[in-house]
Amino acid sequence: MKWVDPIVEEVRQAREAYAAQFDYDLKRMFEDLQRRELEHPERLAKTEPRKPKPVVHPDAHAPLYAELVDFIAGGSTPEQVINFRPSAETQQRAADLIDREKEGQLTAAETAELNRFLEIEHILRMAKAKARLLLAEKV
Repeated sequence: MKWVDPIVEEVRQAREAYAAQFDYDLKRMFEDLQRRELEHPERLAKTEPRKPKPVVHPDAHAPLYAELVDFIAGGSTPEQVINFRPSAETQQRAADLIDREKEGQLTAAETAELNRFLEIEHILRMAKAKARLLLAEKV
């Protein structure tokens, strides 16, 4: 036996009854709907677009993210991509996390931070490889 949703059935019955009132004449139904809109504008949905909330990564303000975002936003050449290096401070933070991970001393938050460093490092390596290919094609 096919399951029947009572709400869907109610909507279908209301639609059928409404259409029958106008002998299924679309033009008359349209005119009726327009009249109802004019009589009850408060019932209309607001059509102003909502401003999307900015999506911010939990570490969006961490130094490596900020450095990478600044680099990308500033535009770059293949040479600049190849030569990009995180700041000494950021490199030191990554090295500290790696050392502490080897000793088994990372918190869960630090493990997540290290994993993000590694993800970004992978992306940078791929970008640098692509930049090298682009330069080789120019030769």
